[in-house]
Amino acid sequence: MPPNISDFPDDILIHILSFLPVKDSFRTTLLSHRWVSLFYSLSSIRLYENSYTHFLQFLNAVILSPRLHKHTLKTFHLEFQDQSGSNNYSLGSNMDECVKALKRRSIENLSLSLLNTILPPRVFCCKTLVVLKLHNLLVAHDNFSVDLPLLKSLDLYDVNFYHMNKFMKLLSGSPKLEHLVTAYVAGVWERYPEKPLLYNLISADVSLYEVPLTALYNAQILTVFWVRHDDLPYQPIESYDKAFQNLIQLELNGGILDWTELLRILQNCPKLQAFSISMTLTTNNDWKYPYHVPECVSSHLKKCRIEIYGDAGDDDFQFAVYILKNARFLEDMTIHVERFLHQAQKTKALEDLTTCTRISPTCQLSLRCFSS
Repeated sequence: MPPNISDFPDDILIHILSFLPVKDSFRTTLLSHRWVSLFYSLSSIRLYENSYTHFLQFLNAVILSPRLHKHTLKTFHLEFQDQSGSNNYSLGSNMDECVKALKRRSIENLSLSLLNTILPPRVFCCKTLVVLKLHNLLVAHDNFSVDLPLLKSLDLYDVNFYHMNKFMKLLSGSPKLEHLVTAYVAGVWERYPEKPLLYNLISADVSLYEVPLTALYNAQILTVFWVRHDDLPYQPIESYDKAFQNLIQLELNGGILDWTELLRILQNCPKLQAFSISMTLTTNNDWKYPYHVPECVSSHLKKCRIEIYGDAGDDDFQFAVYILKNARFLEDMTIHVERFLHQAQKTKALEDLTTCTRISPTCQLSLRCFSS
């Protein structure tokens, strides 16, 4: 006779419930008193909702239920997709109660996506929070405190702070932050914004529109959407001197960068091992091919990836040749060439690449095409 599921121990049943959609898990509470206790012992809840009425029912029945007060909830993920937007104000008020209850349960991993709802400020004062993901939210409160002593991972997508100093305050109030991801973070910059330094940062994927370069100096892995100095919404970009001493992997995307500035960046990444660039490289008319080689290129660089576009391909190819001739420990050079780059230009450049002397005897050269 096959075993009865009710004969399984509680920890096995709770593990099984954790794989079900939360609404299906909740339906098991109709079976018996035991299943009620099992459901309310779940340490992770993920809810995808598009009905404001259903969300309120779930909030009252589950999150605000007195049954939960004695149980720790490690993970709470809420994605609300009511396209009407008519309930956004009320939802913000309900979320304040929700966050208050989550804090009582020592929440560690919190993810909220609420379609431009005003975020309750108490989210930013949670001593147990380790991971915070905020998508499609507004931070409208002028005066809010930040106290996130354990926060290690912060992911922001389409979050409007109205004033970017609030965002800088959020970074400053997260002293243990290790991983930072931002995309479409909006707000007005002050003339002289606060510029925090994230001492424990390991990795970041950001735009310089959103995060000052100085905040990233201790990172080991960086993906940066680059911005020309003149386009920055705040003060001109800071000096690279004595920066990026821990950086081993760097990816630069978007915008335009001249050779001189790029070499300055590499000069101040002495431990860099992997480098990727997907942007337009340029040179001044009086610029001369550099004889100086940054320490990272000559002594540490192992992987290099370059995307070459049609509007300034010559300079990009020159940079690739420069790396091949000077990167003694290079193992892999990958060149992605725009499919519509002028054929004569592409043929000559590829010839130069394949025939140039590579200082690294183990370097593998890969040439690929892409459509922009």
